[in-house]
Amino acid sequence: LGLMNLAGPQARARGFAAAATDGLTAPRATAAIALAAALALATLPLTLALTLLAAVALTQFLLLRHAHRRLGGITGDVLGAAQITAEIAALAVIIA
Repeated sequence: LGLMNLAGPQARARGFAAAATDGLTAPRATAAIALAAALALATLPLTLALTLLAAVALTQFLLLRHAHRRLGGITGDVLGAAQITAEIAALAVIIA
């Protein structure tokens, strides 16, 4: 949610994405991203942590770009897809 909130507008003003990110300010989103990165760096070997963070950031960027092009912004379904693709990217890096 943090990256999606920083990245741009919701596709609909009254959709789930708007409700889910209501009150999520840029400083809070940045803090959430920083906390996730710090946890990865503190608990994983450096190379693995950096690869994992890069993979997750890349998948989120590509999903966000696609959502903006096709839907005009973020929807609740895009937020759900973002969560799943982040998990898959992280697990793929850990398994590889």
